[in-house]
Amino acid sequence: MTFSNLDAILESDLDNLYELLKVQSTPVPSSDKRLELLSFPELFCHGTGSLHDDRPLEMKCGPAQYCKTRLLSGDARFRHNLQYVFYLAGEQMRRKIAQSIYGALRNVHGLDKLTSGELLNKIKSNDDVIKRRISASLRDVPGTKQYWASVKSKLRAQTEKHGPPTFFVTFSPAEYDWPELIGMLRDLNKDLPGVDSMSDSELLNKEPALTAQFIHTKFKALLEFILTAEPLGKVKSHFVRYEYQGRGTVHFHCLFWIKDAPVIGESTEEEVSTFIQERITCRLPDKTLEPTLHRIVKKYQLHSCRKYCLRSVKALSKGRKRRRFTMACRFGFPLPGSSKFHLRDVMSSLVGRFRRKFKKRLYDLPRTREERNMNAYNPACSLLWGGNMDIQFMSENSFSICDYVCKYILKEEVSNINCDFSKVTDTSGTAFQRYSKFAYAFLKQREMSANEAVDLMLLTGGNLWTSSEKYVWVPTTLPEQRSRTLKKISELEKDATSKELFHPDFLHDYYPNRAKKEDNVNLFRFISKYERVYGKMGFPIRVNGKEIGRLKTRTKEPVIYHHHHNIKKTPELFYYSMLSLYKPWRKESDIMGKSKSYQEEFLRCSDDPSSDFDDLRRFSGRKLDIEKVRAEMLSKVNEAMEAENTRDDKTSTAADSGDDSEDNGQSQGVNGALDNYQQSSGQSSIKTQEDLDAYVSTLNKEQLEAYNKVTSAIEHMSDHRNGLCKDKTCTGQVLLFIS
Repeated sequence: MTFSNLDAILESDLDNLYELLKVQSTPVPSSDKRLELLSFPELFCHGTGSLHDDRPLEMKCGPAQYCKTRLLSGDARFRHNLQYVFYLAGEQMRRKIAQSIYGALRNVHGLDKLTSGELLNKIKSNDDVIKRRISASLRDVPGTKQYWASVKSKLRAQTEKHGPPTFFVTFSPAEYDWPELIGMLRDLNKDLPGVDSMSDSELLNKEPALTAQFIHTKFKALLEFILTAEPLGKVKSHFVRYEYQGRGTVHFHCLFWIKDAPVIGESTEEEVSTFIQERITCRLPDKTLEPTLHRIVKKYQLHSCRKYCLRSVKALSKGRKRRRFTMACRFGFPLPGSSKFHLRDVMSSLVGRFRRKFKKRLYDLPRTREERNMNAYNPACSLLWGGNMDIQFMSENSFSICDYVCKYILKEEVSNINCDFSKVTDTSGTAFQRYSKFAYAFLKQREMSANEAVDLMLLTGGNLWTSSEKYVWVPTTLPEQRSRTLKKISELEKDATSKELFHPDFLHDYYPNRAKKEDNVNLFRFISKYERVYGKMGFPIRVNGKEIGRLKTRTKEPVIYHHHHNIKKTPELFYYSMLSLYKPWRKESDIMGKSKSYQEEFLRCSDDPSSDFDDLRRFSGRKLDIEKVRAEMLSKVNEAMEAENTRDDKTSTAADSGDDSEDNGQSQGVNGALDNYQQSSGQSSIKTQEDLDAYVSTLNKEQLEAYNKVTSAIEHMSDHRNGLCKDKTCTGQVLLFIS
């Protein structure tokens, strides 16, 4: 131990005293094929065996297979080394970014009239049109803002096809309480030093790969049960989001569309009530008759309020009209006990959600007093899952609750960065290198648990969601605004005068050149029926006798998603989108026909009784109906929120006015102190009573106790100043120490 004179240290140069040793060597670039070997010599003791090593042909494997082999091999050293796990995840992310940028460089719009030579010059000169495409280059990288925007478009199309989802279900694993998981980990790690003395928590943290594989296998078995045994009804479509929060373990947000399910606003209240109560309950199972379900429900379905769910809400104090703040559960627990099912209106539920107060539920299940803190569940699913689940019926005809839930489950991560081209001002290097610089900055901001890293490499196909649907993108915007995929540079350089710059696709090539017998088939039906194949399968599509691709009949109709144009903001684009999808055409000019605008042509076709335009009337009518009910519900919600704000203002005025007989019009209290503070300081962001209420609503339990203690002291001091304190034993002095 060394003792030093404190004064001498303070007088010295502290920066130099604690300066780390500078490394003068040139860092190894991330592209170096030896990086894996050099970074983990303890794993690659012989300097061989990395992804880029030369192997016999029969032993060669791609990056995805290599990751699976390393993490699931009999040699547990690789999966136990968390630094190595994150290295593999980082390399996978780099590959995705590289692929996305490569695709963005080849996916351009507004360049279809250029020759190959002119296009190459634009690429080399860092053209702005191509540069803007890089903004979307992260849409294939899990977790980015662009990634979730793409998923939202798919899910929106899925809801337009199947209607509002019937159930929103969340499954959270109870990995610490699953004996079969703990037993499996101990059996597979018998050779691990000290494994017998390890706690369950230590063992789970040591084995993220096997833990993740077990959780996903169990969830897939549960999902298969839901789809085949139909405890919720016949599932016609589903969507699952994998989310990682808190301790980093995955939980599953699921949307299920049930065949012939009732819809609030279209079905009777009795139909909705019967459907829900047949599938959802909050009862506490009998301990004797259902011992296993009783244990699971009591352990995982009983809600216990903690900091994450408690919010401060306004309340009037006893004996005076001044407002105090108290803690309340944002989920509304404890819920009201009742012997009957109660269905509320959609608007009141939305108002509670939008105001971010405690949650106003769409309905209340029958529950006894001891079940007031019970989360809703499905008995069969809860019994098989053996962990926490939450299930909510959400099918209503305005799609408003659907929009709210979809926005919630597809929320982007707080740690995301936005695409910023100031990161790529350096013009040195190739176009790919320039555009890669800001994209790789995302890796430095990305928060990822070991469980998520393993899931992305082993179990989810590199995605954070899955669905029962196959999605097909159709760019239903004007030709000059469309993006198309360029051919490879090597192909373009073969013929600098060629105008065939792009790979063939459905919109520009396959559909316009379809067989004559399908003249009356629209684009939507054509894409729904056929898919592209390679090799000798299917049938050919030819242009001027030259084969440009091959198609075959699909086994299942896909979800077609496209540009979403607002009929009020961009009416012509909306009508163009509907016509290009649902009106048969061969050439671009056929879409408008002889009309003077797309709107005129849309109205003409809609009035035409011909069966050729049945799809146009049906699908565009449905889309307009959905937008109409959405707008009407939003208008009602806004009106209700304004009315509620007005009531709050009146309550605030009454509470703070001189009607309080104890104050006798003289006491300023905390609100008067706020007014004085506003006069003396213009820097506070709290300018009004509403600002103060909003700020207080963000305090946690301990902060709220301190706030109420201080405000009570201020009012007490004000009472003393005005001679209103009636406590004869009170000294009049309030001492507070606030750190």
